[in-house]
Amino acid sequence: MEKTWNKSKVTLEVHGFDGEDRKRNLSGVIADPSNDQLAELSNIIQGLTGDATEVIRVTREDEIK
Repeated sequence: MEKTWNKSKVTLEVHGFDGEDRKRNLSGVIADPSNDQLAELSNIIQGLTGDATEVIRVTREDEIK
């Protein structure tokens, strides 16, 4: 069997400046984002929205033939 990467998605669970919890989803990311890349993404989102990241979740979809 052969495994081929199809797509990846990043979900950031954030706590908003208004006290609300939210999920922010980004699709079409690279196959294996590094911890440094995910931390930088979190910093960018916080800078743009004021939301503090609580959890970062990476979902990877592979096809196995």
